[in-house]
Amino acid sequence: MKEEEIQEEEEEEEYNDMPFEPVSPECKRLVLQVKHQLYQCIIFGPTLESKRAQSNDLLLMYLKKIMKLSQLCKSVQMQTMAEDVIQKKLLTFPIQVRDIIHQLLNWITVFFHKNQYVDTIPYIDYLDVHFHTYPLLQK
Repeated sequence: MKEEEIQEEEEEEEYNDMPFEPVSPECKRLVLQVKHQLYQCIIFGPTLESKRAQSNDLLLMYLKKIMKLSQLCKSVQMQTMAEDVIQKKLLTFPIQVRDIIHQLLNWITVFFHKNQYVDTIPYIDYLDVHFHTYPLLQK
């Protein structure tokens, strides 16, 4: 009797097998551009002959900026930030990268507030993979 009840419950459950929409090329372009420019500014910033250019501290600085960027992206996913707050947070990044970071944050803000949670899942994962799992990946 219990087996019959279990089978009935399994038959009644409906599964949504629809695949997620892929992450937009615009989002991918912005994320990779931010990573490229940030890496370029921090890692290749000091002159090659300087002691600082040979320091692993540059790599740690890059990773810290990526983590800070990830937190900022999560913040704009959850709530709309005032422009002055965003500008203040951008001051902690190299000047050469601020514009592209601002573009990424604007894109994320618009996308996350126009779409339902289920539509944002691939984007949440994409940002997490690029900023946490593989922060040094430049592809």
